[in-house]
Amino acid sequence: MADVVGSLPAALRGLGIDARVLLPGAGVIQHAKHNIQPLFNFPFKHQRGETDVHVYGVEHHGVPTYFVQAWPYIGGESSVYQDLSADYPRFIFFSQLVQAVGYQLSVRDGFTVDVLHAHDWHTGLVPFLLEVSRWQKEWRGVGSLITIHNMAYQGNWSGPFLYEAGVPPRMDPRLWAGGRDNNLLAIGINYADFVTTVSPRYAIEIQHEPNGYGLQGLVRARLPDLRGSSTVSTWSTGTRPPTR
Repeated sequence: MADVVGSLPAALRGLGIDARVLLPGAGVIQHAKHNIQPLFNFPFKHQRGETDVHVYGVEHHGVPTYFVQAWPYIGGESSVYQDLSADYPRFIFFSQLVQAVGYQLSVRDGFTVDVLHAHDWHTGLVPFLLEVSRWQKEWRGVGSLITIHNMAYQGNWSGPFLYEAGVPPRMDPRLWAGGRDNNLLAIGINYADFVTTVSPRYAIEIQHEPNGYGLQGLVRARLPDLRGSSTVSTWSTGTRPPTR
């Protein structure tokens, strides 16, 4: 995942696209070593109250890269990944912050979000949260895609954490039929406008067992919108498929 997230935005910027990266600001990240600077902070209201969100930034290989911290959800980690009881609430909260940070950047920097690109189960919730926000004019024309790097890790059984975070029910029959409405990767695959993989070969492999890991049917249902490479270069809101 790191290879793609590190190289794709730089390639897109080479094509004249204002690609930017947003990451959880894990406590283990050494800000001074990497010249990561504080940019701004804002209050974020959510199911459990209000949290101060701190946004830091650095230009990495020409790509504006942002890190968000929001204690106690993001910022105190001693490693990037922990056990799922800690990772689920952290990545769910991060996914809830994505649009809020996008809005702050539009106000402060004039940056306009055209597409949100999620990766694996960790941000699989992002396309769904965008979907339920499309009644708001600022998100109506924004598209979404998700890249599958590793189908084996799906964010299963996240239901209690989603409920606690106040995430709306995922009512699509394709999720309910397989009991996958609490599977973060399945949610992302189902609600993203487009689905990409790390290679054309992997796009074929995950349509079948054993590499589909139970989600092969959902992947096949998205075949018209499945792309076999993460090297997406352009996005046109005028050709975005109908809301699902």
